[in-house]
Amino acid sequence: MDFADALHLACSLHTDKFVSFDKKLIKKALGLNIDMILIRL
Repeated sequence: MDFADALHLACSLHTDKFVSFDKKLIKKALGLNIDMILIRL
């Protein structure tokens, strides 16, 4: 997770959605057992 993603995530305590273009973060998220929607651009 890069600094910008970490900052946005820390400031978004009241949301259930998060968007990132960080390919390493997306790859790690795919390995987690969570309910998510992934949009690849």
